[in-house]
Amino acid sequence: MSKVAITGNASGSGTFTIAAPNSNTDRTLTLPDSAGTIATTNGITMIDEFVLPADLVGNADPITTWIRNNLILAVQLGPQMSLSSGQFTFPQTGIYRIHARAVFDENGSGSDNSVQFNIMGTTDNFATADQIIGYGNVFLSSSNARANPTVDALVNITDTTNQKVQVQLASQLSTNQIFGGNGQTRIQFMRLGDSA
Repeated sequence: MSKVAITGNASGSGTFTIAAPNSNTDRTLTLPDSAGTIATTNGITMIDEFVLPADLVGNADPITTWIRNNLILAVQLGPQMSLSSGQFTFPQTGIYRIHARAVFDENGSGSDNSVQFNIMGTTDNFATADQIIGYGNVFLSSSNARANPTVDALVNITDTTNQKVQVQLASQLSTNQIFGGNGQTRIQFMRLGDSA
């Protein structure tokens, strides 16, 4: 028969109490057959979101005009991202999901062309080269054609000083426009758990 043992810490003086709820129903708490630490939080503990406040025309590498989402019902949870000159710094190590969305307009040119909306990552604080970690490309084929690409990336952040991300806008035509305002173009960060 397996046993349950509770071991105190000889260096501590606090008392930890296991308290039962006000209930008339018998319950069984089944422990997993593995080692680990009990979590004291429920679910996702970090969410942050930025939006583009105004339209951009042409290219931007990186996009530098993001602002934290201040629209109605916006949500930020836990420690927040830092933003400087278009570069996003993570508040702590962990596995993050990055989701970005944009709205493009050909702005009346009438020419076939493509627009890239990429999430770029670095491991050296953008000192040398960066790399596409989330690729988004749309093809605009007629005057005032519009497209709404979404881009996702999963990253394992183990060094918050050197591992960062930014968003690149690369337009084939200088007249291409990315819409800002009303949350049309945005980027979201969500911490999923501890680093692998």
